[in-house]
Amino acid sequence: MSWATGESILDPTSNPDLGWEDYIGFSGKFYGNEKAQAIYRRYINQIVTRVNSNSKVAYKDDPTIMAWQLANEPRPDPVGDRTYNVVLFAQWVDDSAGYIKSLDPNHLVSIGSEGSKGSLNSLDNAFHIQKSPHVDYLTYHVWPKNWGWFDHAQPDSLRATFANTATYIEEHNALAHRLNKPAVLEEFGLNRDAGYTPLTAIGSRNKFYDYVFGEVQASRQTGGLLVGCNFWAWGGEGRAGHEDAVWQVGDLSYVGDPYAEHQGLNSVFDTDSTTLAIIKQHSDQLAVQKSK
Repeated sequence: MSWATGESILDPTSNPDLGWEDYIGFSGKFYGNEKAQAIYRRYINQIVTRVNSNSKVAYKDDPTIMAWQLANEPRPDPVGDRTYNVVLFAQWVDDSAGYIKSLDPNHLVSIGSEGSKGSLNSLDNAFHIQKSPHVDYLTYHVWPKNWGWFDHAQPDSLRATFANTATYIEEHNALAHRLNKPAVLEEFGLNRDAGYTPLTAIGSRNKFYDYVFGEVQASRQTGGLLVGCNFWAWGGEGRAGHEDAVWQVGDLSYVGDPYAEHQGLNSVFDTDSTTLAIIKQHSDQLAVQKSK
């Protein structure tokens, strides 16, 4: 939007009072801005038709690519006429996904939506947003801390987190059936017990990962429409560049957390051996299910 309108980027380092809703309101203008959409279309074309300089294979023909996604957690504009904004957003989804399919009929396309949480807290909105015939599968995310379900200072909140997560998964499984599309819980995570370094305990996170993986495995075993998931996020060898774990312009040590969150908050580091063991076990179990 900044490129299209010339407005200053909402930078939390220079505007510390800005909140999440400020970002959503700013980005929500993107879907109806013709100049921004023209820039977006050029970007899509450049990426989808690019030829890999090493393999010499065009991305649109590359079998190592599973799917294209419209954006990371796009949401309808929450400001103003919400009914109109949902219609506008759903049209953007259909047009954008259709444009990708016109360039590349070989790959899947998804939205990148959080599900009902990213659809003005409405499953009906999520249905209309993800029903485009050009969108091949349903996406949704689960963020217990961000959504007020989990507080590491209150261990009992983990029980509520499991209950709320189960409900959210059930609701979106039903939505997948309504859409007649498979579903991917493509983003979920939980903060470390305290702090942001690899030395910080991750007991609650491990229990949550194990729980979510169990839900996916149960769906796969029973032929359900929840067919896979992705944890967020891989931090690997990355570490926060500052003692307060706040990202600063110029930092080169990246982890899995976005710049607006503490670096290491949700990251799985290469030294998180217990979490890595849980992830591997889940992967191995899915491999066994696939081979049967």
